[in-house]
Amino acid sequence: MDRSELRSLRKGRDQGEPILDSFTENEDTGPFQKLDIECPAAGIIWPSLFERYLPSKVQHRQRKTRSQGCTTTQAMDDNASALDLPFQCQGRDGDNGFCSSGWLNALPPQQGIPGWQRFVMMRYHLDEFGQADLGDLWAYEGIVLPGDQIILGRWFHPDGVTNIEVSLGWLLNAPLQISH
Repeated sequence: MDRSELRSLRKGRDQGEPILDSFTENEDTGPFQKLDIECPAAGIIWPSLFERYLPSKVQHRQRKTRSQGCTTTQAMDDNASALDLPFQCQGRDGDNGFCSSGWLNALPPQQGIPGWQRFVMMRYHLDEFGQADLGDLWAYEGIVLPGDQIILGRWFHPDGVTNIEVSLGWLLNAPLQISH
């Protein structure tokens, strides 16, 4: 769906017609992407360019109480064993393989609900020297909802030149558990 069609739908100009997506038409868009996620002990590929587009660390704000003017740190989820957890992925998109590197960051409870996590990931291909090809990147940023089974976020081209942005939510077939 192109941007003008999306704007039209958001304004309610669908003329009462059914809204079709690529799963209801007869075109073959290929299989869903598959990702295998692990946390390597040796670290991950995360060059400074990745860090510029997707900061790996979360800055937790300190709150001030109105009555005393004191600053307090927001309590983190007791189940969050690591605040900033790097991960590495191998994936398949149809017949093409790709790599991804990213970070999972524990977030403070939201309105008293614990279990929120920030999920950022850069998708890339390796060059002939085993380094990330910085000319073909896709970035993903999202939030893992409490329960660790749904990630809501967006894919985007970090170069800012390519005018493509895709919103995407993932349903995981098991709770997101990344371990060392």
